[in-house]
Amino acid sequence: MSHVAANKNTDNYICKLIFIAIALFFFTARLAAQNKAAESAEEIRLAIRESSMDTNRISLQLKLGDYYMRHPGEVKNNMDSAINLFNQATVLSIKLHELDWQYNALAMLGTYYAYNGETERSRAIFRRLISYFHQKVNMQKEADAWNWMGDLYNGKKDNQQERLGFYQQARSLYLQSHHLSQAAQTLSGIASIHIETKQYKLAGNELQEVLAEYKASGNKDLQGTYLQLFSFEYARGNYYRAMAYCLEEIENEKASQITPGSAYFYAGAAMCNDAVKKHEEAVKWSRKAMTIERHPVIFLYISKYILIKNLIDLNRIKEARIALNDFSSGKPLRLLDTFYQYRMTALYLDKINKSGLAVRCYVKILELEYKRDIEKEVYEFWSVMCNNETAGIYLKTKLAPKAKKYIDSAAFTFKNAKTALDPEFLVAFYDNSYKYNLATGNYRAAITNLQRRVKLQDSLFTADKDKQLAELNIQYQTAQQELSIKDLHSQGTAQQVRLEKANLQRNITIGGIVVMILVSALFYRNYKQKRSANKIITHKNELLQHLLTEKEWLLKEVH
Repeated sequence: MSHVAANKNTDNYICKLIFIAIALFFFTARLAAQNKAAESAEEIRLAIRESSMDTNRISLQLKLGDYYMRHPGEVKNNMDSAINLFNQATVLSIKLHELDWQYNALAMLGTYYAYNGETERSRAIFRRLISYFHQKVNMQKEADAWNWMGDLYNGKKDNQQERLGFYQQARSLYLQSHHLSQAAQTLSGIASIHIETKQYKLAGNELQEVLAEYKASGNKDLQGTYLQLFSFEYARGNYYRAMAYCLEEIENEKASQITPGSAYFYAGAAMCNDAVKKHEEAVKWSRKAMTIERHPVIFLYISKYILIKNLIDLNRIKEARIALNDFSSGKPLRLLDTFYQYRMTALYLDKINKSGLAVRCYVKILELEYKRDIEKEVYEFWSVMCNNETAGIYLKTKLAPKAKKYIDSAAFTFKNAKTALDPEFLVAFYDNSYKYNLATGNYRAAITNLQRRVKLQDSLFTADKDKQLAELNIQYQTAQQELSIKDLHSQGTAQQVRLEKANLQRNITIGGIVVMILVSALFYRNYKQKRSANKIITHKNELLQHLLTEKEWLLKEVH
């Protein structure tokens, strides 16, 4: 397998990892989505200063505290400001005897402690909330509290069974209180746990049930569910199914309206085509994703990433360079953005035979510092990818001794990784190992690694996936063409109607003109006849006058 082929395999899983993480975040960030108010932090602070000591102030305090809590890195003491605001809201709600607001403030405190790693304090607060709403026989609020706990402890692998219990309690209460949409939402949380614990068949069935329940409840906002279904199938290599979910959601949105979240699915379609080396289709879909207004930043990076990668694969180097310059002009917002910039630059430099500069980019990726556990897990994937591809560059340029360091580093990461690494990384690793053994004369080891690579590669690749995805692209294009034909037919029909209307108007106008001419002719004829009659009458009057004159003269003569 060539170095370029190794690139393709590793790229697929990098995108796969990102999409899984985003899909899980999409659901665990439901509470954060409630804080999408347009006000900036400064506007909220001003509103608090101008507010009275009432429930409106409590609401503003909780909103500002929530903003600080979710943006801890903007200002050094943001987390301190958050808990101060939550405490102030709690004190004011007690002073005003507003019990519901008091428990809203407590919920935010519980969230703060969860964010801050103080699990026991957080749980104690939520247990108190659950007890309160249970006594009030408010099943929806009680379910919200259980669901909230399930969301807050997402990603903590040592308490998955507890989270499962939280979600199951919430789902039971939602069903009892006939809140079907929320029940479906909670089932998606249950499915995410089963995905993390590798119970894929169960998770797949649950996700299908989530989709069915949302539809039955009349909820048309299905982006989150389709994103989770896409991520689930993509992660398992079912690119045809993953693509089908993207197209289904895209069709749903055409019936309503395109939103910034639509970028998820256009980028997803690009990823599916990239995974099976449909480069032209991948370029088309990534460009579509980039045209969506208010594009989510992470998906903008993914779309550009896929665009540049596939332009390079198509040898459209000039276009790739222009896109790369645009890609590199933005300031990285997070660790992942920095990785993308180095990654794309490395691929481009390697393509134009500047291997030394490409290696420097990979080394910079390996030197990036991570701070959180999730970043550590992602870093393991980056590490294997960078070591594999750096080794591939040295093997391609006949510098096998330099490749050994990176092959050994990849092997170390495989051995010590806390999460299971994708088999496609192993394909690239075995390919590099085979080439290194061959270059150094260790033919027995070379044969062993070649056999491992071929066996694993055969198990991963099936022609059916490639064929199915090609058929799906054709179906989509055919549907688009049929839609265009219908639009043209509708336009033709409308044009025919307009033409017929224009003809009718023209005929009416001509008819009107003819009638006016006829009427005018009649008037003119009558006028001439009347004028002629008047002349005759005048002439007769003149004759009569003449006769009268003569008569008078004759009478005078007689006298």
